[in-house]
Amino acid sequence: MAKKDQSSPKRPRSSKKNAIDAPLPTIKAVQATSAAGKLDPSTVENYKRRITTFREWIPRQLESMQSDTGELQDLLGGSSSLDASDVSPLESPTLGDAEQCLDHPNQLTPCIISLYYYYESVSRQNGESTLKAIQAALLWHFETIDPERFRASKEWAWNPTLPPAQRAQGSPVRARLVNKTYLGCMNEIAARSGPRKHARAMQKEDMDAIYLWSLQHCPDFNSVLKALTCGKLDESFLQNVTFHLFWRAYAAFSFILWTRNFESANLTWADINFDHQEWHGLKHMHVVLKNRKGWLSKATNDDHRHDQPGHHYNIYPVDDASIDAFRHISNWRYWYQHHLVPTAEAMRSFKVFPQISTTSFEVHVGTDLSPSASAALIAWFTSGAGLNHSGPCQFTTHTFRRGGAQYRFMHAPNTWPLEVVRYWGGWAENESHDVLLKYLLDDLAYAKHDHRDALAPIQRPLRNEASSVSKVYDPLSPLTLGAFQHFGQSLQQHISTCISSSISSLAGSLAGTHAHREQPSQGAFHKHPLSQSQSPPHSYNVSQHSLPPASSHWCSFLNNSCSPSLDLHSLAPAADTIPLAHYLPTHGSGSQLPQAHQQVALAPGVIPQAPPRIPDLFSGPRSWKKAWDHWFFPDPDVGLVVPLKDWPPEWLRGHKLDQSAKHGQRRIVAEQFQRFVEKYYGDINEATRAFEMRYSQGLEPGKPLTFSVALKAIRQEQNRFRKQPPNLSTFHSG
Repeated sequence: MAKKDQSSPKRPRSSKKNAIDAPLPTIKAVQATSAAGKLDPSTVENYKRRITTFREWIPRQLESMQSDTGELQDLLGGSSSLDASDVSPLESPTLGDAEQCLDHPNQLTPCIISLYYYYESVSRQNGESTLKAIQAALLWHFETIDPERFRASKEWAWNPTLPPAQRAQGSPVRARLVNKTYLGCMNEIAARSGPRKHARAMQKEDMDAIYLWSLQHCPDFNSVLKALTCGKLDESFLQNVTFHLFWRAYAAFSFILWTRNFESANLTWADINFDHQEWHGLKHMHVVLKNRKGWLSKATNDDHRHDQPGHHYNIYPVDDASIDAFRHISNWRYWYQHHLVPTAEAMRSFKVFPQISTTSFEVHVGTDLSPSASAALIAWFTSGAGLNHSGPCQFTTHTFRRGGAQYRFMHAPNTWPLEVVRYWGGWAENESHDVLLKYLLDDLAYAKHDHRDALAPIQRPLRNEASSVSKVYDPLSPLTLGAFQHFGQSLQQHISTCISSSISSLAGSLAGTHAHREQPSQGAFHKHPLSQSQSPPHSYNVSQHSLPPASSHWCSFLNNSCSPSLDLHSLAPAADTIPLAHYLPTHGSGSQLPQAHQQVALAPGVIPQAPPRIPDLFSGPRSWKKAWDHWFFPDPDVGLVVPLKDWPPEWLRGHKLDQSAKHGQRRIVAEQFQRFVEKYYGDINEATRAFEMRYSQGLEPGKPLTFSVALKAIRQEQNRFRKQPPNLSTFHSG
């Protein structure tokens, strides 16, 4: 045997002092730890509050039952009105057993739980979430008493022949009587609540509409800073700025990071790092979402608790103003530091989104944003933008998480694969497929689209029922542009072959008449993109254009150089002018026209055979929009080869006087909507939203704007404008 080296240092002995001084564990402590498992501490506290409330309710219930001997007999004697299967014929339960049934489960525990279910759901009219929370708290509570005997997944059984410590087995929540009562209470809640209202996903178009509406009441941050340099401003001005800056940051952040309300409310400024570095060196902010839902089930120890997927995010500046979380968080941070907290050092411990009031516009820095305050904030802005409507979907505190996930998965310019979606949403690797489908595809159940022509290389715009906005099916990619060019050439060739020699002679005879038509004033309409040397912009950026007209409140502060110009006459209806040249609105990819319209253009001087009649409009929502389409664009599917604006007078005379009336009606609606298109810089979505908001006044809630209603409203407005000049309130109502 080798001799040990005497010169080698001896290994130091570990001290036994800490082990001796450490407190010895107890069975109850181990059971409580194992029962708690990997629950969040806040969840455990919530369960404890539920159990405490239940425990305090039991004496009041028993006292009420003592006044009625029949009720007490049903409980202690096991009447058939409840369930006699758990009541022992050998040993009758006592009133003390009923009082201790929660901490010492016995044969009366299922009956007491059933009574409490009924009390909370039927007597107190609580909802489904309350009943589920009580059930979860009871399952946790009984496991903390004895994890083996009262395991949550184990069915309840009571055997009076066994020793007292072994008579109760399984969780009392799984008793047959409790399960029946639970299902009955859930049915009662469903019958009382009516159809379930799902959380409506916040669409990208909704974010744009709310942002534009916010700009009408509070200009962008640069204009706000400029207003501050113009002079001293009152407190109401500063509170209004705070309110809108808070919303822009909160909405963009929640939409980009898909946060739940409590995740945004728990965020502090210490969790956001604007000096974070990545390998590419691009400017960004680094966000750490602590205590995200499900974080503890994926954490192995405290050191790596926040290194799990779904906790670290890099947010970069984007050109889209409504969802530019980097810019809005930066603006909110500057305003927060200079107007809400005394020093920058104290700011790190404060919440990014504290409690805010929708009535006084005050921010309470030391208070967390409550779910009710968040819901009121969302309702305030969505209602102001005209987005709230009756239906199966409503905006809730979950709306940004659903909408942001669906946008990145299906509608963004660069969609994400499911792996990235799972990480960004903080979902576990083994997350149920039903959960992902609920977030990503659940809105398809409310969209009644016709997909029979889904394989066609050119797609018509689809109507999103949830947001009531027309959208293009596919973005304008190089491949799609080539398909459009091929379609335009094929259509023009088909039209040319159908034109007879008599139509050619008719075109020659009408050439003189066409030359004397009134030319539009400079800037009245934008020229057709195909007739311009430069291509239309590929994206619509709110910050690149003038701000929308400011409200009267803002005009009092932002005069002259501090305020955007306001031209009321640009939206005033004009009944006498008729632009007849080939002029079309300029638009961006964020709200593109139907792509077939962009490529269909007739050769100059060629007027094909007119259709026998002006196509009838379908009766229903957005029928007025089809009138605008037919006025400026051909529609070969319904026989409209020439846009209505290019029809010669000969086609409307003589025996076709009814055609002339239809033509004039279409012209009134189409030209009025065209003014909205120009006012919103060619953005069809925003023009549509503003048009419907303006001319839907007086309609019943949920009733759509049809062509006849829009025509009547426009004519009434034209009559008012003839009699009196426009006023500011009329403009802002639209």
